[in-house]
Formats: sequence, C-alpha cells, structure tokens
Amino acid sequence: MPIKIRQELISWAEKYNNDDIYITPSTINHFKSIKKYHYGTHYFYVKDSKMIMLISMAASGYIRRTEEFVLRNSINTESNQELLCQP
Repeated sequence: MPIKIRQELISWAEKYNNDDIYITPSTINHFKSIKKYHYGTHYFYVKDSKMIMLISMAASGYIRRTEEFVLRNSINTESNQELLCQP
C-alpha cells in the first residue's frame, strides 16, 4: 500500500473510537511511517460489516483479506433434539 494511502487511511480510522475500530500500535506505527521497518502482519479489528465496507473503500482496494471473529459465548451450543431428528 502506498504511503499516502496508508496515512490517509490511518487518519480516517483514528476518528472513530476503539469500539468501532481497534488498531494495534504496531499497525499505527506502520501506517504513519513512524518507524522504518515493521515486521509481521498489520491488522485492525472492526465492529461490523458496515465498517468493513467503509475501510475497504478508504483503503482503495489494498486489503488482502478479511476474517470474521466469532465470540465463543455467542455460538449456540445447545440443540433441541426434537427439532434435529424429525422423521
């Protein structure tokens, strides 16, 4: 991602609070070009699919992938056997 787009993206993303977009410190440093070398993957967490769409537009197509993080306690672990085993 070109430096200009990185800096514009991070300045745009910093306008939101950490509940909407959480950016790791190493990602902030990389996007602001504070340090010359940053190793590893740069990532941030977003609240919902609407925010993913906004970031992908702001990043001008330079996002490689998105992954969905599902909290364990939000998964329905109980099943109703009567509903699952209908004849």
